[in-house]
Parts: sequence; C-alpha cells; structure tokens
Amino acid sequence: MNLFSFFKICTYCQSLFTSKYPLCAFCKAQLEKRLEYKTYLHEYGFKVHYLYDWYPSKDDFMSALLLSAKNQTCKIFWEIFSKNLIQHIDDKFDLFIPSPAKNLSLDHAARLSLATEHCYNNLNKTKAYTFFCLNKNQEKTQRFLSKLERKSISIELSEFAISCKKVNKVMFIDDVITTGNTAKSAIKSLRAKFTDTKLEIFVIARRHLDPKLS
Repeated sequence: MNLFSFFKICTYCQSLFTSKYPLCAFCKAQLEKRLEYKTYLHEYGFKVHYLYDWYPSKDDFMSALLLSAKNQTCKIFWEIFSKNLIQHIDDKFDLFIPSPAKNLSLDHAARLSLATEHCYNNLNKTKAYTFFCLNKNQEKTQRFLSKLERKSISIELSEFAISCKKVNKVMFIDDVITTGNTAKSAIKSLRAKFTDTKLEIFVIARRHLDPKLS
C-alpha cells in the first residue's frame, strides 16, 4: 500500500497530515478562531445569519478558504459552519433551501444546506429537510458579474416546489452574501409559494465590497 494514501493535503497551506478533515490542525484552529455568529437585518427586509465579516483584501487566509470552498466536497468541512449556526439559533425550521446551482448539480450551497440539515436534526426533536426547489437564469459565475448584472439575477421556483406542503419557517442557504440580490430574488420567488412562511438567510460570510470598486 502506498504510504501517501494515509495523508491528505491541507486545503490552505498544502502541508501533509493524517485526518478526515480537509485542513491541517493549525489551519483548522485558524478557521475556528475567525468564526463568530452574527445577524443583521438586510435593507431588503430579511434577517441574515452569518459567521464571518469578509473583507477580501484584508484576510488572505479566509479569502483563499472561501474561494476554494466552492470545490470542497468533504462533509466534515461544511459541518463546522453548520454547527456554529445551529448552536446559536433557538427557532424551529421546517426547510433548508439552498441557492440554486447550475445544471442542478450538488454544489457548495447544497452541501452547506445538507450539513445544516444534519446538524439541526441531531440537536432537535422536530426535523427539518433540505428542499431543492429553485432555478437560476444565470450563465456566468456570479463572482465575475458587475453590480448591474447582479441586480438582473432572476431565481424561479422549480416544478418540485408544487409538491411542498405548507410550512412555518424556511432558511435560504448560500455561502456568501454581498449585495443581497441573489437572496432578494430567491425570497421573492419563495414568497409566491410560501405566502405565510417566515423566511431567513444563512451564509458563511458577509462580503464587504471595497468602496473604491463598488
């Protein structure tokens, strides 16, 4: 057996280590130290739960980690964020709805939603489930869209939404919120189906734009 099959490469520092987690012990500790649960009321009227204020030009560690997270498939990686959220919320949720992915693939938002479902159900008697019911009319990666293009993002309910029964509270899940246009479009579409349902947002990071570039 190849000796290197026992080792993993750290997502951030590229060092070799033996663990199921995708970060070495030092980088994992750096990540956990940076996470701090916060909430705010977005100007569009929805409550946002998040764990990190992201200033891309000020923290190379988190910038690299958040950008690489989009390709991260390790369940344990996503659960560290989900556990941090779940331990701070007392409200009962019925559904976790991830931001839509291209071609209905299982992307970062879906993995974060599934991890949140797992952590939530481990701590609560009432169960909540991930529900894939949104489609996005966007071809380019959002990171490369202009501010004007972000405002034109349209998210629509898929045919799967028809089968969903009435629920009391829903959490829309994505990895990062910047302007909030994606979340606004998602909330608008979800309200068409869940008319009397309370809708909130969970993201890992609240990304602050550089005033010079916005």
